[in-house]
Amino acid sequence: MSTKPSTDDTLRAENAKLRTRLEEAEEMLRAIRAGAVDARVVECSARPQVSTLQAPDAEQNRFLGDMLAQVSDAVIATDLEERVTFLNAAAERQYGVRASEVLGRGFADICTRQWPNPDAEAGMWTALHERGEWRGELIHHTHDGHALHVEKVITTLRGPDGARTGYIAAIRDITARKEADLRTALDEHAIVAVADPQGHITFVNDNFCAISKYSREELLGQDLRIINSGTHPKEFFRDLWATIERGKVWQCEIRNRAKDGSFYWVATTIVPFLDEHGKPWQYVAVCTDITVRKEAECARQERMHFAAEATGVGIWERNVITNAIHWDALMFRIYGIEPTPDGFVHYQDWSGAVLPEDLAENEAILQETVRRTRQSSREFRIRRRSDGECRWVQSVETVRKNAAGQTEWVAGTNLDVTERKEAEQAIREEAERKDEFLAMLGHELRNPLNAIRHAVQIGHERPLDLEGTRWAANVIDHQSEQLSRMVDDLLDVARINRGRIELRVESLDLGPVLERAIAVAWPLLVQRGHRFTSTIGSQLRVTGDAARLEQVFVNLLSNAAKYTPDDGRISVRAQNEDGEVVVAITDNGVGISTDLLPHVFDLFRQADSTLDRALGGLGIGLSVVKSLVEMHLGRVAVESAGENAGTTVTVRLPLLIEMETAAPSAPPAQGAALPKPVRVLIVDDHKDAAEALGRLLKRRNCEVRCAHTGPDAVTAAREFLPAALLLDLGLPGFDGYEVARILRAEAPFADALFIAISGYAQEGDRQCCLANGFAAHFAKPLDFPKLVDAIHAGCLA
Repeated sequence: MSTKPSTDDTLRAENAKLRTRLEEAEEMLRAIRAGAVDARVVECSARPQVSTLQAPDAEQNRFLGDMLAQVSDAVIATDLEERVTFLNAAAERQYGVRASEVLGRGFADICTRQWPNPDAEAGMWTALHERGEWRGELIHHTHDGHALHVEKVITTLRGPDGARTGYIAAIRDITARKEADLRTALDEHAIVAVADPQGHITFVNDNFCAISKYSREELLGQDLRIINSGTHPKEFFRDLWATIERGKVWQCEIRNRAKDGSFYWVATTIVPFLDEHGKPWQYVAVCTDITVRKEAECARQERMHFAAEATGVGIWERNVITNAIHWDALMFRIYGIEPTPDGFVHYQDWSGAVLPEDLAENEAILQETVRRTRQSSREFRIRRRSDGECRWVQSVETVRKNAAGQTEWVAGTNLDVTERKEAEQAIREEAERKDEFLAMLGHELRNPLNAIRHAVQIGHERPLDLEGTRWAANVIDHQSEQLSRMVDDLLDVARINRGRIELRVESLDLGPVLERAIAVAWPLLVQRGHRFTSTIGSQLRVTGDAARLEQVFVNLLSNAAKYTPDDGRISVRAQNEDGEVVVAITDNGVGISTDLLPHVFDLFRQADSTLDRALGGLGIGLSVVKSLVEMHLGRVAVESAGENAGTTVTVRLPLLIEMETAAPSAPPAQGAALPKPVRVLIVDDHKDAAEALGRLLKRRNCEVRCAHTGPDAVTAAREFLPAALLLDLGLPGFDGYEVARILRAEAPFADALFIAISGYAQEGDRQCCLANGFAAHFAKPLDFPKLVDAIHAGCLA
């Protein structure tokens, strides 16, 4: 039985015949390249035939087929579905295939195509359909792993009726030419180095030597670290070597150091060459000098950095199409996140930092901003990743459109406004405390005024009740002292806030100061039934203002007495410790809550600000205490284990080391009656105040006359010839300064004692009086015993 030859055998036989007959192939190929011939290949029953419109007869077609088999360029023909119908010997050699293996199969069985751009393939088919021809360059990848740069001409084949029947392509391998062009370009423009797997330099071109300022001899055999600038971290180079050792191409920008110490930037591509086992056997680095660009970028970034640092503003961008998000350096700092190499972050880096209760609203604002293509501003809280601290951020963003008018980018700024938000909250809390304080002030002032009014009413009742009158006088005296202390505290706060308090500093023993303070607070201690103990050591010398220090300890003792329930325990301990005088006042009273303890020295801060407060006080005493102690270069601290656990207030003052001196003689009792009569003129437009003061002075052996205007004062003085004149500064007619000026110019008053009495109690007011010839200045309400002592010293000493 005979065996029918296979199709492959038949095709191989026919191809063999064709190769022996083509002698004019080169001329025909040039004609096809020039577009002078429209050719076609048709599948006939006997063999493939090539025909042209110019030579349609069968013999000529067979002749042309024989010619194409002999040309040096690859020639491949396909049908309209790109099934191979012909390829010549050059195509077999070029692509490493046999005709018998690929005829009748798709073009992809010969090679795969790599187009120079995404639109190139579509452009080819358009050209073939519209013009019947396409020319261009691309890369063919053979199935044995080679990449061929080819120059290709494709012509549409047509039948006798003009219908398209297939395509014929003349393909020239231009790989060698491309590589030569690349080598020339590299040698002319690129900076090239070759290194072995250990990083030792085996080749450099002239451009590498020129930019590095090393000679070729100095570089060959050296480690690439010879040009390391120290700019990049170790992680940078670990990533580089890890990439190329895996056989991957690495690209980045590097700052290198030249031989003379100067720096240069290069955009670098490192390509690993692999052996048959896939291991790199050498690395080729191709670089481009980008120093000028990088220096310009660095200068611009430095200017932007300075501007950002000055404003604290971080800049971010988000592509709403790709969702890519980019941050500048300050954004990473605001959010406490380690910067990424390229500045790009994930959406979760932002959303995960925003507090959950703020996130939904902010995402809605962002979506609305994109939808309406407008600008928006918002404030929200974040949890900073680096330390977990809650921070306030202000964000402003706007929308950018692309050339097609579509929203593409949202760009914005972030600013950490935590300090501003905290300041605003502090201002609100301060305003609330002041409102509470003013309400409390009205309450505290009305209490003593109410008691005084009732006492006065009892004094007016008839018949006169001596015991009731004495009681009323005691009430008025006590409540007046209470009012005076509150007014003094308020004035001290004003002086402290304005920096107007001046200390009358002297060397003094703190022991007597403490004893006087205890004496002042003693009535309150007795009234509350407290058990009081004091331990006051010796050698408690300090430099300070005795009156102000007494004020400090009176305030602290009064607080202890008020805030300790009846029958409590209060102690004072004063001693010398490590170069300091330490005074500790301890009670077993109501204590201080842990919430209030850090704020006990804040102005207007008090534990109980409700209307049913029973202990009184304005809540400003400790603030005054702290300021006065610090003015003495000391410090004050408050300790309490909590509510109902008692309190200890400790004052520390610098110890004064000095030689012992003889103790001064005891001063006479304050406010005692004068040894002989003294004429005193009281000038005050407040008639009741003048009359009351006159009555008191008469009991101290003074002859008194009163006047209520400036002119009346001058007239009364000329008639009465007083030894002492107590002048209110604010008088009708003309003021106390003018009264003193007029009378001092007259002989009878050359040695008279002029004392100013005023409701203005600032240190500047006192200094002004002394500068205008007054011997002393007393602020209202008057300290009567001291006033009597001043009259004694000025008139009888």
